[in-house]
Amino acid sequence: MSSTTRLSHSLINPMSRSLVYSCSVNKHLTSPKHPSNCTCCASFASNAKVHTNADKDLSVFLDKEIGLEQNMMKAPQGALRIPGFDVSEDGSNLTLHRKFQDEEITVRLNVNASVEPDEMQGQFDETNPDANSIGEMKSMPDFSIEVTKPNGKTLVMNCSFYRGPPEDIEDAEGQQQQDKGDAFQIENFFLMNKGEKLSDKNLRDNIYMGDGEIIDGQMYDLLMNYLDERGIGNEFAENVTAYCTHYEHKQYINLLSNLKSFISE
Repeated sequence: MSSTTRLSHSLINPMSRSLVYSCSVNKHLTSPKHPSNCTCCASFASNAKVHTNADKDLSVFLDKEIGLEQNMMKAPQGALRIPGFDVSEDGSNLTLHRKFQDEEITVRLNVNASVEPDEMQGQFDETNPDANSIGEMKSMPDFSIEVTKPNGKTLVMNCSFYRGPPEDIEDAEGQQQQDKGDAFQIENFFLMNKGEKLSDKNLRDNIYMGDGEIIDGQMYDLLMNYLDERGIGNEFAENVTAYCTHYEHKQYINLLSNLKSFISE
């Protein structure tokens, strides 16, 4: 995932992921005096049914943007997968599944609005804010974990990735070190009986949830250990982030391509 193209989108101009590229190569596209007889528009007009200058400008820009995003996409190293889990893709939704002894483990997540800089990779200096930098743009969506017993009862935990820079801690020798800790946290948890579905609005409105922020610290740690034994720990979180980052980028490029086709109709 390109940090340059994502940075321009999130920090410079919310209208484009590649503003830097656009300004340097296609200055005439952003100019209010864009000539109607330019060669790019002439070429576009001969191949598409477009009736307004805005249509032409947007379609030409999308051609450039799609090419840039495709060039910037990082090829996954080896097969893109999440070890230990079967992955099902459905639009912006991903469903992960595995068996653990006699339990069914299901993880559900959605990559929409999930991309942000990885502050764990950034540089932070409280004494010199101008020297700070953000990390690579990554997809870190919230996710739910369902552990279903053979009798149909299900424990559900809603989780989110930790955001923000790592905290500094002192080691045994008094040296400052960064504590990465857990990659994600439990926001809340609850139980469902056999036949109950999260899609049921009445269930969502009436079910009681335990708050991960206020439960006993030892209980919280034991719940995290419970998940870790079922293959949901820091390594899992890293694999999910890598998978979602690549998958979200593909979805974004597909959206641009579909928008280009729509504008050109």
